[in-house]
Amino acid sequence: MSLQYKGLMDETKEPYIVQQSNEDALYTKMQRQTLDFVQRLSGKVWTDYNPHDPGVTLSEAANYALTELDYKLDFPLIDYLTEEDKPFVPERFGLYSYNEITETSVVTIDDYRRLFLLNIPEIANLQIDYNVASGGYSISFVKMPFCGNNESILHQIEDWYQNNRNLCEWLEKVEVAKADVLHFQAELEIESGRDATTIVAGIYWCILHYLSDDADTLSSENRKTEFELYRLLYKIKGVKCFRTCYFMKDGIPQSRFNNNSTLFIPNRNEELDKIVVYCGNTRVHVNLELFRELLKGCCLNHCAIRIAKVCNETSLRGVWHDIYSHYPISCDMPACYRLCSGDAKNVSSFEVYTRMYDWVITNGLEEVRMLPHLLSISKEDEDFPHTNRTIDLKSRYLDFLDKLYDVESQPAWLFEENCYGETPEGTLCRRMIFLRNVAKLLKDRAKARNVYMPETKENSPMVKEWFCLLMGIDSDDGHTVSNVLPKHNLQLVERKNSLPDVIRRVDSLLISERMMSAENVQDVSFVRQTKDKAERKKEYMEIRSVLPFFNENIITGDLFRNGTNLKNYKIVKLVEDEYMLMFHNKEFGGWINLGHDTDKGNLDRLANILRRYLRELNRESETMYIVEPVLADPARAFELMIVLPSWTYRFHKPRFREECCRLFRSLIPAHLTGRVFWISEKKMRRFEFYYHQFMRTFTDNNLNESKTLLLKAIDELIVDAEEIQNLDDTN
Repeated sequence: MSLQYKGLMDETKEPYIVQQSNEDALYTKMQRQTLDFVQRLSGKVWTDYNPHDPGVTLSEAANYALTELDYKLDFPLIDYLTEEDKPFVPERFGLYSYNEITETSVVTIDDYRRLFLLNIPEIANLQIDYNVASGGYSISFVKMPFCGNNESILHQIEDWYQNNRNLCEWLEKVEVAKADVLHFQAELEIESGRDATTIVAGIYWCILHYLSDDADTLSSENRKTEFELYRLLYKIKGVKCFRTCYFMKDGIPQSRFNNNSTLFIPNRNEELDKIVVYCGNTRVHVNLELFRELLKGCCLNHCAIRIAKVCNETSLRGVWHDIYSHYPISCDMPACYRLCSGDAKNVSSFEVYTRMYDWVITNGLEEVRMLPHLLSISKEDEDFPHTNRTIDLKSRYLDFLDKLYDVESQPAWLFEENCYGETPEGTLCRRMIFLRNVAKLLKDRAKARNVYMPETKENSPMVKEWFCLLMGIDSDDGHTVSNVLPKHNLQLVERKNSLPDVIRRVDSLLISERMMSAENVQDVSFVRQTKDKAERKKEYMEIRSVLPFFNENIITGDLFRNGTNLKNYKIVKLVEDEYMLMFHNKEFGGWINLGHDTDKGNLDRLANILRRYLRELNRESETMYIVEPVLADPARAFELMIVLPSWTYRFHKPRFREECCRLFRSLIPAHLTGRVFWISEKKMRRFEFYYHQFMRTFTDNNLNESKTLLLKAIDELIVDAEEIQNLDDTN
């Protein structure tokens, strides 16, 4: 194998090579530098310059191997991200197309016009009016002749609007426009040999197309004129000249056309007689039935073209190369060296030395082979086994994607909380999920939920989806958190200065500080937990039955929140072979006896299980709701109410709340105002009932009249929330 020819494949990777000059060859350069370096280090000790010297021979074999490695690592990066028999998929690595990232969702009237015309091809004309005072839209349309029906188009417009509307926008009405019907009258001469019916159908289609809106015409202020239309009609093939040409409305000639103008289509021969066609001095007949069929075909074909209109993008293609095998260096050495004997017991020190080179090269090629999995953010690669090194490398790649798209999938304030004991692998998985959705999050940042559809994860406001993906919590708008603890047969109680009876029973378990002398108190040891869901469920049932604290199915807010930290648990030795599991109240002080046992190791295990149980309950109890009052009260335009639970560990901390509010301010459009409400669990139960009933009023006609009453109930409920923050960023 001779590698003294360095091919064009270094840059273009064409399937051929060209001979390089000997001095430019990589192997020659490496060999010369190796000999110079060894001689400089050896000084006068160097005595043998002959090729048969083992050191020179080894350097030749090693440099050959390194030259081959240089070739293997010199392909375009896209090739290394392409696996065998699989195409290169940029989205797998968080690399989205230009259009996916730079395009924005509908914002202006022209955006909505483009949306409707591209997706509802049966529309001929569209008029959209925006109420700047209330944020409401009024839409009127004119149907394309021979295409669809008005009722179907009306429902399609409503569906497309609701699927793409922004926060605090609402649809006032959709109706069929009162179009200005124009009657076409003309005398024209056609070329010899041309079919009059086909030409007249082409003229009518040209007029219809000119009067109709076009998806590429953005401005709603474009005014169409008779003069411009004449220029188009004269260009129709087969038309020799127009002797007369009029557009009449109510018997009056029209020179300028409104945006909702449409063309009258003849249904009877006498209506078509107003189009007089001559070939020379001879009047020719126009077939009414054939005329209507040809015109219908033009209209239907136009709709089909709109539907088939797609964005043509140049797709990137990678080529997989079988470069991951390595031929051992010792096999390139002369046979007299007696290497590669295959007997592991009789390996010489010289062969061990050659294997060091092989290990470096093989290990490097293995890293290259695993590169697609290392850089992938797809769901299929979430379970990819990680080491400390690969976790660090992947985290750096995710940091690169954050900077590329100007987002933060792991902000510092979230990292401080450790996300309820989230492992490094769990953090990577959460960030991967966030970045898999980053194109949608950036494009539709201001998008609201579709009020005509059920409450699902795919039908949540984009601000909520952004927040929940960042937090690693359920973004389903139908997910309720007030039933999380009742589902586990637990009642949350918060300590107040005036203690009700139910909390006095809990406080009766408090332990005197005299029992907590340093010589009796021990830290709880960490115990690794099972990943099997069925085993977890059994363990949770065990702590509920074994620990006496849960006999009354009551849990204090302090234990619910701070029980997520293992440092707040202690084991107290009472007498010989008897221990108590204690919890330190962080918010109000004191200690709670959770249970006792003669086996300290079992108490360690129970404390670890309880901590994980509370972490899962805390995470499951976190969500956010966005209420748009304008949907029930047009006078409250551009106002938002964001409601969150206040009783979980993270959401209870003032700094965390402030950072969440700062995040909301950065995501919500600047023209919107509102407040953030942090409410207790008891209030959340009533709020969730009101909220879900409020959203049902848009899909259930029997509840339609209840919008205002439900909005009023929500206002009265959250007015005295635990904490209220202003969304206006006055700084």
